[in-house]
Amino acid sequence: MKRLINLERLKQSLVNDFGITLKAVDAYLQKAIFNREVKSLNAREIKQLTTNADKELQGLFGAYTDGLKSNWRTLFSHRYKVHGDEAYKATRQRLNSPKSLMAYADKVFDKPLHLTTNVGISLDDLTKSFGKTESERIIRAIRLAHSEGLTNDKLVQLIRGSRANRYQDGILRTTTRNAHAIARTGTAIVASEAKQAFIRDNLDIIKGIRVNATLDSRTSPICRHLDHQFMPTHKAKYPPYHFNCRSSFEIVFDGYESPKNRASEFGVTENVSYYEWLKKQTPDYQDEVLGKARGKLFRDGGMSAEKFKSLQLDKNFTPLTLEQMRELEPLAFNQSKPSYQTINIGHLKPRASEVKRLQIEPAKLGEKPKQPRPAEAELADLLQQYFGIYLVRYDDRYHKQSPTGNPPDFAKKDDELPVKEWQTLDIMYAIGDDVDIKAYLHSITKSDKAWDRQKENIINHIEKSDIVPLDLRKFDKQRLEKIIGFVLSLDKKQQNKILIIKGDDDDYDK
Repeated sequence: MKRLINLERLKQSLVNDFGITLKAVDAYLQKAIFNREVKSLNAREIKQLTTNADKELQGLFGAYTDGLKSNWRTLFSHRYKVHGDEAYKATRQRLNSPKSLMAYADKVFDKPLHLTTNVGISLDDLTKSFGKTESERIIRAIRLAHSEGLTNDKLVQLIRGSRANRYQDGILRTTTRNAHAIARTGTAIVASEAKQAFIRDNLDIIKGIRVNATLDSRTSPICRHLDHQFMPTHKAKYPPYHFNCRSSFEIVFDGYESPKNRASEFGVTENVSYYEWLKKQTPDYQDEVLGKARGKLFRDGGMSAEKFKSLQLDKNFTPLTLEQMRELEPLAFNQSKPSYQTINIGHLKPRASEVKRLQIEPAKLGEKPKQPRPAEAELADLLQQYFGIYLVRYDDRYHKQSPTGNPPDFAKKDDELPVKEWQTLDIMYAIGDDVDIKAYLHSITKSDKAWDRQKENIINHIEKSDIVPLDLRKFDKQRLEKIIGFVLSLDKKQQNKILIIKGDDDDYDK
């Protein structure tokens, strides 16, 4: 545990070192670029300026990555020797070691890596491309400022970022994030490779490895999955598994005894797997890690931590969707059975006369007539046919409470009840043929803010209406899963108001 803490300290130290480089870059830009009006330069002058800037910036970034590699060589040698000392204490057996650890370290820099977003890239590739890529970002901004006649204040904002956004939106912020990712990931790679090199040199006394992920809410799905897993040496998959990976691994010798405790976000805990540890956390924390739909399944699906873990990733470590999980373990989903209703209206056709009637809104004094919404009216008629009911456009007198600024769409007429007790319906996602469906679906989930608005919209519909039909017939699998996942996270009372509409071609079920 102490070694892990020291490794994290080294990562942070190398991350902090980039602050010195960043100051040097900013000082150069201030002197050579920001103190002159770029837009007033001629073609020859701007070419000379960008050529000089590219050379200077690549030199500054290169000095930082050279420093990283120097620290990594030292780390490799130190880690290899530490593992040798530990192995000798544990086994009292003679160990094999190379003549030159530095030669081993240099091979690590050329080794193709299996990082999730950059398969086959080496540490040398990462460090060499860093300076060129980050310099190009800045040079492109300078050329843009010259081409479009931007003021120097605007160029400074492009590169440094805006004060309003606390300088988080500038090019240098992206450069800083990338530098930090390389420092952290490269340090983890070198520490892991030193341990792997020691294992390869001493296979006669080593049985395998045990993976250790970090017990907190930021741990990735692949690291949660592999945590606590034993792998024999000939089948071992070594961390890091992705950029900024914090997982490590222990060497398992003959007679190996697993530690009784391990570190977690909330202090020292029993030495259990990630999902066993997560079982002991609060529902809110579980939802933060897994999402509300998976969190509910984790608690209410009747599965052990190990069984739940087995349903999270496929053999290529790609996350399984909720629908794929349902196919593998349908009983768990039945125990966590939803309270919403699903109906299939694919066999029904809208009736022209009813669609016309259901578009006519009650006239209100002083208001302009609203635009007709044929897609909503068509769905309303299909619901009439499916349930054998009669719907009318909403009128204030049908509502059991005071009217809202944005009232429900329809009311279910019931001659045996006073009008104020008629049920109201508020339809969502009835999409007409005149709508670009791909653009629409993209718009509702294009950002966290857009998705939050959709969730808030569903809640608002539930609060103002008795029944909320969600027309998901034109939704793709990705958006459908997000909607269903959110509905599953609602309480029973809220779910009871939801009516999921499907068609003949849909392959999802309740």
